[in-house]
Amino acid sequence: MRWLSKAILPLFLLAEVAWASHPPQVLEEARLWALDLDKDITVTYFPCSIAPGYCARLGILGSREGFYKAYFTDGFVLTLTADGRVLESYYEVPEGSKLIFKMQFKLYADMSEEEVDEVFSDEPSSIRERMKARIRAMREYAKKHGEP
Repeated sequence: MRWLSKAILPLFLLAEVAWASHPPQVLEEARLWALDLDKDITVTYFPCSIAPGYCARLGILGSREGFYKAYFTDGFVLTLTADGRVLESYYEVPEGSKLIFKMQFKLYADMSEEEVDEVFSDEPSSIRERMKARIRAMREYAKKHGEP
């Protein structure tokens, strides 16, 4: 069994290094999408070699970098390239995030685009557009899943 732990330990350490070294562009872009209750954003890397069909759907199949997923506290998910380009955004709310999703939904879902512009008036227009896209995704998820 000792040989097994010696074989697995380098893989575990490699995973830890990969986790700690996400491209700064990915982390910066993810932070630009954060709302009030987003305390933690978890980022995970997926090489195209383990998800070739998904990479093909995203249009990055030939990419050596793969893609990153940024998971937000309320179930919001961003899919990004290594340079921080957003490939898709959507909600997939796990059971443990439903309360936070409902709180965010109450705060933002009824806002018109003009109200979003007002609430985020101190932010650049690029941030306001991100917030509008996130709120649209929130509404789509709620409509599809009967939430909240």
